[in-house]
Amino acid sequence: SHPGILTGVQPARLGVYDNVTTPLPEDVVTLAEALSSRGFATGGFVGAFILDRPYGFAQGFETFEGGFNRVDPGSEANAERTADAVVDGALRWRAGLPPDRPFFAWVHLYDAHVGYTPPAPFAQDYDGEIAFVDQQIGRLLTAVRSRNALGRTLVVAAGDHGESLGEHGEDEHGVFLYDAVLRIPLIATGARVKPG
Repeated sequence: SHPGILTGVQPARLGVYDNVTTPLPEDVVTLAEALSSRGFATGGFVGAFILDRPYGFAQGFETFEGGFNRVDPGSEANAERTADAVVDGALRWRAGLPPDRPFFAWVHLYDAHVGYTPPAPFAQDYDGEIAFVDQQIGRLLTAVRSRNALGRTLVVAAGDHGESLGEHGEDEHGVFLYDAVLRIPLIATGARVKPG
C-alpha cells in the first residue's frame, strides 16, 4: 500500500507485489519528488525496514531517516524502530527548517504490529501500542502548533491495513479481506479541508 500512497499508482501497476522482494521503481514520481520540485523541504522518517532505502522509499526526500544499520536475514519484514525514535528524527529535522519554508514530512509509525511490545506505562498489548503511537503523534502536532503553523498545515493520518486480531481465524493481516483488515482510517485536517 505504501507505493500507492506515495505515488498515486496502484502497486500492481508499479510491479510491487510484496514488501520484501520488490522495491519501488526508480522511474516513478513520488509525492516527495513532486513537492521537492515545487520548493518544499521533504523529510521521510520510517519505522519499518521494508520502507527504508533498499526498498526505494527515500526517492525525493532531501532528508530520509530509516535508522536500520543491521537487520538479520529473514527478519526484514518485521524489523522496526519505535515511534518515539521516528518522531525524534522528524522533530529534529523540522526544528532545523526556516519557519516560513513549506514542508512535507512523511512520518511512518509501525508500532501497532505483531509482536506487541509497548513501553511502560502502555504495556497492554495492541491497545497499548496504539496509545503509545497516539502520544507520539501528539508530540508532532504540538511541535507544529508551537511554531504557529498548525493552521496552515495539512495533516493527513492514514492506515495501510487493519488487523484481524483473531477474527475469522486470522491473527494479523494478509490472508483474508474482511472489514477488520480493509476498513482503515484516513483522516485529513487543515485550513482548506471541509469537515466531513
